[in-house]
Amino acid sequence: MPKGIYKRKSVKQMFEERTDKENGPIVRKELGRCWMWKGGKCYGYGQFHVIGQHRAHRVSWILHCGEIPNDLLVLHKCDNRACVNPKHLWLGTHQDNQTDKVEKGRQAKGDRSGSRLHPERRSRGQKHSEAVKRNTPRGERHHGAKLTNKDVIEIRHIYKIGVVTIMELAIRYRLHPDSIKNVVYRRTWKHILP
Repeated sequence: MPKGIYKRKSVKQMFEERTDKENGPIVRKELGRCWMWKGGKCYGYGQFHVIGQHRAHRVSWILHCGEIPNDLLVLHKCDNRACVNPKHLWLGTHQDNQTDKVEKGRQAKGDRSGSRLHPERRSRGQKHSEAVKRNTPRGERHHGAKLTNKDVIEIRHIYKIGVVTIMELAIRYRLHPDSIKNVVYRRTWKHILP
């Protein structure tokens, strides 16, 4: 073949190259062996990058079974996220997925719930919100501040005496008119008194 010319692979060929059909586990005997995805994964689900990013089990369904209606999900009978065997997949709604999860005992509840396993991650009510407020930089010390304390005092003073409009102030300070309005009506920068 001449240099620079190569035969382009089909989507099905690329998919098959990333699928291991021989070494997957047998989760349920009646289903047979899982086809394991050898490519990249996210949260345990295979990721297939061809035109955009797609879940590998959804691509498997399209290649072997046809289109997926807009309102349906591709679900696993084997509960193996990396499995792309079309015999292990089925179409269902979000509610079907939730029902399947509960029936198979995969619903975290009681001592398996996140708040019981990791109580340190829960917010602690009013004390927590006060600590967050106390530790958040205010005014011109905030990393996203586009105004200084002096600017805020000047904006409020100029607007109060009626020299300029909010739109003119927005142009002068290169901000959105809503941002200037929030400064003028003390919705933001409340700690600046004048």
